[in-house]
Amino acid sequence: MAETLSQEEIDTLLSAIKAGQTELVQAKEKVVRKYDFRRPDKLSKEQLRTIQMLHENFARGASTELAGYLRSAMSISIVSVDQVTYQEYIRSLSDPTFMYLVPIIDVTSVIFEMSLDFVFAIIDKLLGGPGKPLREVRELTSVEATLMNRVMEVYLRHWLEAWKPIVQWNLGKPTVEYSPGFVQIMPGSDVVVVITYEEKLGEKSAIGTICVPYMALEGFVQNLTAHRWFGVSKPTPDDWKTTLMEVVESVTVEVSVVLGKAPVSIGEILKWDVGDVIELSRRSDEEVDLLVEGNPFAKGIPGIYQRRKAFFATGRSDENGKEEVG
Repeated sequence: MAETLSQEEIDTLLSAIKAGQTELVQAKEKVVRKYDFRRPDKLSKEQLRTIQMLHENFARGASTELAGYLRSAMSISIVSVDQVTYQEYIRSLSDPTFMYLVPIIDVTSVIFEMSLDFVFAIIDKLLGGPGKPLREVRELTSVEATLMNRVMEVYLRHWLEAWKPIVQWNLGKPTVEYSPGFVQIMPGSDVVVVITYEEKLGEKSAIGTICVPYMALEGFVQNLTAHRWFGVSKPTPDDWKTTLMEVVESVTVEVSVVLGKAPVSIGEILKWDVGDVIELSRRSDEEVDLLVEGNPFAKGIPGIYQRRKAFFATGRSDENGKEEVG
């Protein structure tokens, strides 16, 4: 069957004849773009870029608060944002792994996933350890699960804050799962957005993911534009300062008062008995040091206030323990 010429090709051919050119005009070659119907692209590149910017905001906020909560250097950085099928996502996860499922009421669930090695490193840090994982991974005990829930509340709170300019999620009670094969929150062919991030705690690092189903985004996908996000939610320096101060003010520190020091041997300590008097390096009328996390902070006088032990600060101390004047 002969190919039908388009109107543009007919006009070009007539112009060539009038100009005395007898060469045939070739039709433009059609460009064919491959399309995989098993993995339909639901979101544009711009929308994926907006989701990445939202999660970079989440990463900064969560890193700051977790560093204070864990009392250690903690950082989270976004690696990539991709759209894949739910089946592909589940198959990419190790078994077992830590999966924090957060239900979006009447829609679906969002999954926060991280390696159990990193989870146990966090728990070890919370319990006063150096932040080392276990030699053999296992499910969390009830006490460990309670500690980890508090950490995940920080992740979730900053994630919700990052999404607030776009949508305010209506969430249910989170649950924890360890086997990806048993987490069937949607058909395997459904599209999900997977945010991959790297988290570091001291020298320990790991890769984690956040899985957001497309059905959770479908109602407001038109709002996922960089223009809308920058126009509504771009944080100012004052916003960061306020957030940082809120985190710092909530950090708990140990405060102690040193009445004096006395160098003694182990043999002398073993001979101590009730009623013995130990001579200290300071006189009873001399000011003593107030320490914050073991560092000199103030000088003052110990005493009693409303039948409770108290400390009356008379001045600040510098880093070398010397009293500041002024």
